[in-house]
Amino acid sequence: KCGQGHFETIGSLAELNEKRWHKNRFFIMRHGEAEHNLKDVIASGPETENRTSCLTEKGKKQAQAAGQKLKKAEIKIDFIVSSPYWRAKETSAVFAKELGLKKKIIFEEKLSELNCGVFNWRTVKEHGKFFDSPIEKFIKKPVGGETLNDVKKRMFAVISSLDEANDGKNILIVGHGDPLWVLEGAVRHLPNEKILNLSYPEFAKLREIPFDNWPYAEAGEVDLHRPYVDSVYLKCPQCQKKMARISEVADVWFDSGAMPFASIHYPFENKALIDKNLAFPADFISEGIDQTRGWFYTLLAVSTLLDKGAPYRNVISLGLVLDKNGQKMSKSKGNVVDPWQIIGKYGADAARWYFYTINPPAEPKRFDEADLLKIQRQFI
Repeated sequence: KCGQGHFETIGSLAELNEKRWHKNRFFIMRHGEAEHNLKDVIASGPETENRTSCLTEKGKKQAQAAGQKLKKAEIKIDFIVSSPYWRAKETSAVFAKELGLKKKIIFEEKLSELNCGVFNWRTVKEHGKFFDSPIEKFIKKPVGGETLNDVKKRMFAVISSLDEANDGKNILIVGHGDPLWVLEGAVRHLPNEKILNLSYPEFAKLREIPFDNWPYAEAGEVDLHRPYVDSVYLKCPQCQKKMARISEVADVWFDSGAMPFASIHYPFENKALIDKNLAFPADFISEGIDQTRGWFYTLLAVSTLLDKGAPYRNVISLGLVLDKNGQKMSKSKGNVVDPWQIIGKYGADAARWYFYTINPPAEPKRFDEADLLKIQRQFI
């Protein structure tokens, strides 16, 4: 809804992009060749007088050439966000000089190199031997270091905040190989296994990366739930004002009622499964008696609205679990029993056997821990 009171109903992720409010373009560039690259060592962790890797002459020329190339391409970079490491600072400065952006460089700690902990300033080969396979780099952490998943999370936080704070800007991120590599994988929605196949950033080579107007969790995975969806904004097609998601949510039982159709992406795909009754209606559905108002009803309501008739042929209903006094277990009443505590105390087999034998499945079950104890002693 926008400030003028206009509403939009969104039907797809693609539509969130089409009607996006923030329209920024993002470019990434790894620093130019640096001294540690020639020695094949890892230059990470805190930089000190003896532990600083500067650009080589070749690296400076690479950064200069990248700036000249961009000039010819007539793409105007509005500002640069750079890693605070010296080699990235130098790359940003040379590049900015070519484009007249000397006063438009921001240094961001979260863009730092992958921290390899005890392997910092040791050889790349030594670090590689720490892992049994490349995929382990995403989850296995050296002492004092971080994983690629950790890096992905902080890199994604940077691009998300930049997108939220700007509009209509061309933004260049200057950083390091591994962090930029996993960032590109994240914005392309690739699982870690697929990121391994993504081409690794070359020295001082500019590349544009996409950034969709979608709701993201902390590590960059798409998550349509709150609170992530609340950070997605659109441009009103009627008045061009900013649109924000309304605070109310639909009754979540609607999702359950839409299950036969939504689970197969009907009517966009698999139409025959519904229209020709190949997988519809269900032969039976089964849930607790309390689902009469919930799932049973909303299944019927949604299916009727779509003019498809009853979505099930039979309903099999189970009884409820009550407390020992015959009251329905409810968090608000405070009479809920934690199943993990019961399983921990008596064992899963005793708990299962108790529920199997106490009475027929359609009837309500009064749960009494004293009876469960008898089952455990007498039978188990």
